[in-house]
Amino acid sequence: MEALGPLVSSHGVDNRQRWVVGGAAAVIGAVAAALMLVLVLHPVFSRAAGKFAAMMLIGIVVGFGVAAAQLTKALRGGPAERYDVHERGIAHVSRRGHRSWRWDQVRRLRVKPGPAAFEWMRRFGWDFTCCADLTDGASIQFNGLTADAPSIAEVLRAHCPRAIAWDGEIHRWHVWRWVLPFLALFFGSWVVVGYLWLNEDHSVTVDHGGWSEEFDPFDDSTYLLAATGVGCCFIGFVASVTYLFTGFRAQLNRRSGPAPAEPDEAVLAGPLPTGYAMILVGDVLRVPGMETFADDLDREALDALAASVGGLGDEEVAGTILRSEDCLRWEPHPAFARIGVRGLVIAREDIDLIVHPGPDQDPPVFAILLDDCESELDFRIGDLALPAED
Repeated sequence: MEALGPLVSSHGVDNRQRWVVGGAAAVIGAVAAALMLVLVLHPVFSRAAGKFAAMMLIGIVVGFGVAAAQLTKALRGGPAERYDVHERGIAHVSRRGHRSWRWDQVRRLRVKPGPAAFEWMRRFGWDFTCCADLTDGASIQFNGLTADAPSIAEVLRAHCPRAIAWDGEIHRWHVWRWVLPFLALFFGSWVVVGYLWLNEDHSVTVDHGGWSEEFDPFDDSTYLLAATGVGCCFIGFVASVTYLFTGFRAQLNRRSGPAPAEPDEAVLAGPLPTGYAMILVGDVLRVPGMETFADDLDREALDALAASVGGLGDEEVAGTILRSEDCLRWEPHPAFARIGVRGLVIAREDIDLIVHPGPDQDPPVFAILLDDCESELDFRIGDLALPAED
């Protein structure tokens, strides 16, 4: 691992907990399968028992599905799985072998802390998730089962500022916020219809002259299929409502700053100004997804550096604004990067519009508005005489 430099820290993965969760889920699936088998083969089999047996299919699918996912991860990782953080990259050691990547090979980074209200999620590692996509097509993902997982994520953030993606947001929320209510209504309606149909008496009476016969026109396989459909619709309903609630909660959290003024000119495809862009740290902290931008700043070093640069305020930092194919990037000048300033990445789908400065505006200022039309990030363009690099 000479290419990655010396080892900085090593973080083991607690796969024993995956065995516990997977084993418990497998037991639930096995119990559901045994109950269904007993109900199907019982000599006193009735239509009501058949419906109950059909419902057991949901427990079988969920139990064995969770068990398969958790046990597969535990088997692939092995008892000695770990993540090694080096000076110039990260390595993943598992049963499949040793894989390593440099910092510049991290293409996209997503960090998602779990809800603080559900402390029980820590036991399953669901309280924290970090996923990094690499340029070679591979990806690494670790959660709370990895020792000191947040510190690994912070190291990735610090060394891969261009790859940072927005956290806590539903991708393309401006579309899903209209689609999800209809999906929830669709799935919820079929759950009610299917449940009522399963509990309805479908018996048909046939008169044969002197005697009559009552029978059910639907066999057990039909009830099994209907119960499976109800289960799938119920899962779809829960997922739709959950994502709808998550999206609206994220949108409400984003509306903490003042609404921007009506722009004079809105052009997303227009050219960006060149040169250095000054950005107000306090302004960044009001933009959703960037609240942790200045958490690790050395404030005294920032004040000292700002005082040495003419025209730069105490809360402003300088860098270069760039446009790539799918995002806008603000990269700090090396003088500011050395005191802990991280770069900013704004995904294209999160941008509502870019307001360009008017011809008489001095200094030129352009604003990036997010798709909730509530948050704004202002950049001041100018030529700065920054201190010479060492």
